[in-house]
Amino acid sequence: MIAVDTSTWIAFLQGDGGEDTDLLDRALEDRQVLMLPVVLTEVLSDPRLPAEVSQTLSELPLVEIGSGYWQRAAELRAKVLAKRRKARLGDALIAQSCIDSGIPLLTRDRDFRAFAAAAGLASHPPLLDVNTGAAATAIEALPWVKSAQVRRSWPDGVRITLTERTPAAVVAHTGGFDLVDATGRVLASQPSAPSGLVHLVVPGTVPAAGASLSPAAAPGLAVLTSLPAAFAAQVSTVSVDATGQVSLALTSPVSVLLGSTAELPAKYEDVASLLAGANLHPGDVLDVTVPDSPVVTGP
Repeated sequence: MIAVDTSTWIAFLQGDGGEDTDLLDRALEDRQVLMLPVVLTEVLSDPRLPAEVSQTLSELPLVEIGSGYWQRAAELRAKVLAKRRKARLGDALIAQSCIDSGIPLLTRDRDFRAFAAAAGLASHPPLLDVNTGAAATAIEALPWVKSAQVRRSWPDGVRITLTERTPAAVVAHTGGFDLVDATGRVLASQPSAPSGLVHLVVPGTVPAAGASLSPAAAPGLAVLTSLPAAFAAQVSTVSVDATGQVSLALTSPVSVLLGSTAELPAKYEDVASLLAGANLHPGDVLDVTVPDSPVVTGP
């Protein structure tokens, strides 16, 4: 359940957009809104308010005022005034109602921050203040996270939905092996190479987890992500040299010279045909750098 300040109610009734009014709309649909006595008085004081709206607002569940409420509200307001902060009487009453009931307040009035601080709640930022965009960006900086959606979940939660990155290859380096995804993002380092992943050999050094391989790795990644089903399972290593030329090591053991990434579909067809029909021997090299003109050379 949540309570709503007059500032947000007015914006909502006027049709103004905003995160607070969107949240109020959803909370009303879910029957999660409590009405504060002071807020009801302030909103109903508008002589232009339609009668049907007044009736609807008056039917919302009302937060009860407990014994000692007025004294506590006075003490809270005094603390804020002692800090030379703005402390309107109505705001103090609204804040004390929320504090007594233990319910969050939805508001676009930043003056309530002073009451939260005076009540010792400064370490609990309002849910509306959670920057979902910044939070998602920070989460997506984590090595294994491909995308993140961060949404506020009233009254006091944040819902995070993650899409994980999937290892597509392993890159060897001094002291271990790095897992990388299909985009070249380095996911993690481990002491031994995992089984079932293609080894990717690229120029340059491997960056830390969370960073991406250098642009020199692009030809290898292009091949890695486009290998056809006809022989993808036979590829054990994809290598890129300093000039961007790509070669494959197969489990046969046979190697393939692809050359550049131009006309890859035609080159793949040549490789598939040779693997299916040629009389190959261990150590043979399939040169398909010129599409439709493959050459097989021995060791």
